[in-house]
Amino acid sequence: MDATAPLVTLVLIVSTSLIATLVCDARQQLHSAALSPSARHPLASWLPKGKSLSSMGRRVLPRLRKKFSSRPMDERLSSVPVFLITNSYALPYLTQVRPGEQTALMFTDPEEANTMLNEMVQTAGPGADARLFVISLEKAWAYARRAEPRRTGIVGEDGKEAVMTFKFHPPQVENAGNYVTLLGRRTKMIPVFEATGLDVTKNGDKLCPLFMDLEDLEAAWERMHRARPDTPPKPKVSVYNLLDVLLHRERQANGLGPWGIVPSSKALDFVKKNRSGGTRKARMIRIRR
Repeated sequence: MDATAPLVTLVLIVSTSLIATLVCDARQQLHSAALSPSARHPLASWLPKGKSLSSMGRRVLPRLRKKFSSRPMDERLSSVPVFLITNSYALPYLTQVRPGEQTALMFTDPEEANTMLNEMVQTAGPGADARLFVISLEKAWAYARRAEPRRTGIVGEDGKEAVMTFKFHPPQVENAGNYVTLLGRRTKMIPVFEATGLDVTKNGDKLCPLFMDLEDLEAAWERMHRARPDTPPKPKVSVYNLLDVLLHRERQANGLGPWGIVPSSKALDFVKKNRSGGTRKARMIRIRR
């Protein structure tokens, strides 16, 4: 986490109305991002076949025969994990960004989410009911795009009820190196990476992958270079802000076209490692639908 960022106070909203709303919403909308052991490679999880997805992808499986370029944007985001800190009822812990507004932070980097979780547990003590909860980027994007903030039931000193919003937490981007520094947006973006000339063919579709992790892109390029020695040994990389990409694609015929997001292999490995074990305070909880 950014050492220069102001220290925020974490609170858990316990309003009865909010609990009822969020628990109902969690059961109906949130779904687990736990992936099967076969989905170890980012491209495998991005373009799954058959049983390569578990509960997060079950509702997508019947539609996998459709050309990838013809799939709506929400399907393309459904296998990218995003992490929240919640209690055992899937209620998010909130930070007060400014007076009258509580924010649930959504992390694309599980290690940063886990770091904040551990800090909370150490501060609150062994009885703290806090853990990581996994949703898809599809759901996270929908939450972030909601026009109206949620009511919390908390009344501030000014007599006004606080509202709750969902926001993405920009990750540390050391692995992005100078790519992000040159843009002058080092702490304000969620970077995704594209390599000129790197594409994937699926069911006759030539797809342009956008990688959540630069190391995954470099590994994919290295494999391609070994298979095609005539290609340059190093990729020409472009970096974009994920949220800008999603906004742009959302406005273009529901995101149709030959593109897709490749989830971080580190995030997928983290989900796999924690989905069925780990400590009580760091385990992934799975919502039954």
